[in-house]
Amino acid sequence: ELKAQGVDVINFSAGQPDFNTPKNIRNAAKLAMDQGQTKYTAGSGTIELRKAVCTKIKRENSLDIFPDQVLISNGEKQSLYLACQALFQAGDEVLIFKPYWVSFPEFVTLSDASPVLVDTDSEKNFEPDLKDLRSKISKRVKGIIINSPSNPTGSLWSIEAIINILKLAKKNNWVLISDECYERLVFDGHFISAEKLNQDHQIGANIITCMSMSKTYAMTGWRIGYSFGQKNIIKAMN
Repeated sequence: ELKAQGVDVINFSAGQPDFNTPKNIRNAAKLAMDQGQTKYTAGSGTIELRKAVCTKIKRENSLDIFPDQVLISNGEKQSLYLACQALFQAGDEVLIFKPYWVSFPEFVTLSDASPVLVDTDSEKNFEPDLKDLRSKISKRVKGIIINSPSNPTGSLWSIEAIINILKLAKKNNWVLISDECYERLVFDGHFISAEKLNQDHQIGANIITCMSMSKTYAMTGWRIGYSFGQKNIIKAMN
């Protein structure tokens, strides 16, 4: 209503770049349509796109993955939803850190599992307190969702904080879902993917990483996301 009245309103509700999709991306899409690339493709995404994701992950995240470990989705939101559907069921619990992106608990609930919310402290960079986290653990916990860089806090967790969570996930045989859609929007510090830390420190946790083209390439309206992880889980998600 305020916008309709001409009021200059700053909108913090959506993570959306304030510029349009770059021209080279728009031109590539136009060319693909003109060349007839308008028909059904594999549900997991075209092999060309999945290979391109592998190249990106190698170049920018220093990880070696293969196309059969990649799933293309209708926005990253679908990747997160599919991961919960493939991994959790009635009776399971999934740990989520507060404050959280509004959809995280709903994804868990839609899989018939129960979200378990864990407090964080703004004075501690919204990083998990291990003592508080351990107090939430039960035999029913099957997974944990992390989001760094975070929406809505904007915090980038320390390497130590992520490693501690990875070790806890490995010890308890949880699947860790890492939402990394804001990986390129870091202005103070350096982003390292949870899977990269997992491999470098030989932790061996089971991770599904979810990423997006929306924020990085100003493609929010295109609804293109992707995820990667163990082949059997990616296959189940598809």
